[in-house]
Amino acid sequence: MTLHRQAAGLTVMHAAEVIQPLLILPYAGTVLGPTAFGRYAYILALTQIASVIVDYGFTLTARRAAAPARHDPIIIRSLLAEIIAAKGLLCLGVAVVALIAEGFSSAIDMPTFICIMLSALGATLFP
Repeated sequence: MTLHRQAAGLTVMHAAEVIQPLLILPYAGTVLGPTAFGRYAYILALTQIASVIVDYGFTLTARRAAAPARHDPIIIRSLLAEIIAAKGLLCLGVAVVALIAEGFSSAIDMPTFICIMLSALGATLFP
């Protein structure tokens, strides 16, 4: 695949990422109504915060660390294990904070907690 085709493909994918919320969110607001849409937006914001905390910039730094060792599978495996372990610890921290918040706050109930944890777990398992 040539560089131009890759760049064009990435451009189309990025454009779809930008256009998708512009099409879906007004429709979801109309269908769900103000209360349910507000709850959806609240849960979406919390899951994004949990994902950012768990990711902690590993997406960028792991690539930089793996690039010089791309031909050494032992170093790559070790790097992957270290990153997943670190993300797992951050996911555990998010879980503890979310459980404490769920116990003390009525704003975070069990379905919200489950959404937050699924998002954090996804960010942990898929580097």
